[in-house]
Amino acid sequence: MLRKALTFSLAGLLIICAFGSAVYLFSLLFSDFLSPLSVTATMLAIFCAALIFQPVVYRLQNIVDRWFFRERFDHIQALKRFTPDKKTSLDLGQLSSSLVTAVARGMQNLGAYLLLPSPATGNYTARAASGQKSRGRLYFAAASPLVAAVNNRDAVIDMDSISSCVELPSAEWQLLFNNRIELLVPVKNNGHLAGMLLIGRKITREPYSGEEKRLLLKVTSDVAAAIDNANLYENVRRKQSELEKAMDGVVHAMSLIVESRDPYTAGHQRRVAGLARAIAEKMGLSEWQAMGIHIAGLLHDVGKVAIPPEILSKPGKISPYEYDILKNHSQIGYEILQKIDFPWPVTVAVLQHHERMNGSGYPAGAFGEEIILEARILGVADVVEAMSSHRPYRPALGLGCALEEISRNRGILYDPRVVDACLALLENNGPLFDEIMAAAAQSMPVLSNPRPKTRATYSIG
Repeated sequence: MLRKALTFSLAGLLIICAFGSAVYLFSLLFSDFLSPLSVTATMLAIFCAALIFQPVVYRLQNIVDRWFFRERFDHIQALKRFTPDKKTSLDLGQLSSSLVTAVARGMQNLGAYLLLPSPATGNYTARAASGQKSRGRLYFAAASPLVAAVNNRDAVIDMDSISSCVELPSAEWQLLFNNRIELLVPVKNNGHLAGMLLIGRKITREPYSGEEKRLLLKVTSDVAAAIDNANLYENVRRKQSELEKAMDGVVHAMSLIVESRDPYTAGHQRRVAGLARAIAEKMGLSEWQAMGIHIAGLLHDVGKVAIPPEILSKPGKISPYEYDILKNHSQIGYEILQKIDFPWPVTVAVLQHHERMNGSGYPAGAFGEEIILEARILGVADVVEAMSSHRPYRPALGLGCALEEISRNRGILYDPRVVDACLALLENNGPLFDEIMAAAAQSMPVLSNPRPKTRATYSIG
């Protein structure tokens, strides 16, 4: 009140001085044409019109605020400008932290605490704090009388008046008392309680003025929509992360089921997936595409669940008939996965990973660009991993032989771009290959029971 009175007193004094000076000058210069009364009336009309827009009063208000608040002035101005700066933020943590920091600095209090509802339970817990550390966990159940009181009022609630309208459990009273809470500010968006702002007492122990309460209510009401949006965005991201983890678990479980039927090649799908992803990244594909190729690699042999284990792990030579059965795994894998709506062409990559550029592959004998890029990358990774690893029918041929195979058949069986990327990645860099293979197999269970016997003729990854 004193600040307002001083502001308008200064404004009035300035106007009187201006009036007096103007009237005096006009009287001297135009004494024959204008009377002092007419000049005064004219000047009064001009200044009254100017005061409608209050530029002078606004300027004087800032000057008076600087006198009254000194070091608080800049913080209060920052608090008043807080909403336009933060309204579009979707980072709930940053938005919450910025709000409580601006409030604590502007109000010069012991602490400010922002409580937000849990998406699962609706209970309110502290999301951000500024100032002194809270004494005890700031937590209020969704059914708490305090939450109901804050939700039912569109005004700042002070602790002196809350006892008259709310019967709080003793534990909640004690929690508010221990943290020296003086104000409860609703953070409401279209009638929805997006959160609660708990304000501690001032460092100076002075009571909060009506103007300060109005400022707090304005800031929280303006920022409530941003908090709701950021909260919604965070919940969506959390659910997406949970779905991704669930999908990842399902994919790895399916991969393990396949490899449990053929213990000798345990880890093959994971190693192919790791190498395929590294090749994709070397080719400059996006992280999203590389992720899809990795998923396809983990599932590329899922169709082997339908292949008899005696064929999968047969140590001796297999017959043409058995080889035809083995070749069905691509088609079977496609049929198993086609009901899953992957955001990548996983099913087609699984179907085509044994197709070759010259049409000599299977199951459809696809040629050149008919084979999708993901399948071409998987095909190279599958060959390199298979030739570099032990099989029931032969010992490992080594990375050098694998790179020689894809180099010799570059543009014939394998996509030249994929081969070039693989060679650039692994040629003269055996340790990197070992690193990729080790990282890919890290989380795989150790499945033993190798059959170190020889087998000739047909090779299938």
